[in-house]
Amino acid sequence: MDAEHFSLNRPVHLARRDVYYEQAVDLLYEPETERGADELVRRYEHILFLLNTARRHAKAAVRVNGTDETDQEFCGFVKLLIGNVRAITAMLRQQRYLQRASGFIGSSPKIEEQAEAFERRAKDVLEGVHNILSLARDTFTQLKKANLKSMQKADRARYIKARKQFAAGVEKDRGVSLYDDGLGIAVEDM
Repeated sequence: MDAEHFSLNRPVHLARRDVYYEQAVDLLYEPETERGADELVRRYEHILFLLNTARRHAKAAVRVNGTDETDQEFCGFVKLLIGNVRAITAMLRQQRYLQRASGFIGSSPKIEEQAEAFERRAKDVLEGVHNILSLARDTFTQLKKANLKSMQKADRARYIKARKQFAAGVEKDRGVSLYDDGLGIAVEDM
């Protein structure tokens, strides 16, 4: 695809980037109360899908000449998050496997100890993810504001329309509004 395609569709790519990233962040902060191992693994696999989608659209948005360096750094940041969420998912899969282990590994109190160790590692990685998300929160807010400010009025309208549409599609399973990101950004006012 040529540069004109990416320039024309940049507002849509940015809207998708923002919605999918924000949904992933919301899920990463959601408490892990009373979830079974299978459900927890599926949750982190879904978060991986959201982050990969956000990264794909972030990369498409930076293929336009004149994009900010922060836009490019954001792609690397999301890649870092993806690696961490993959690690969490792997630890949870190991835990689930060991909790169900029989036959090949046998049964022993050490198996349950190891399963608990994988769970602790997953929690440790998640705590680290929360820390880096906290550090990046203001920068991401500033990036969104800068992206919106740099758009022509028609592109800003396309971003807003696309964001609402994507948010509605992503939020339907959660019953919450992703359009109100809680960061004090009134998209229509930018």
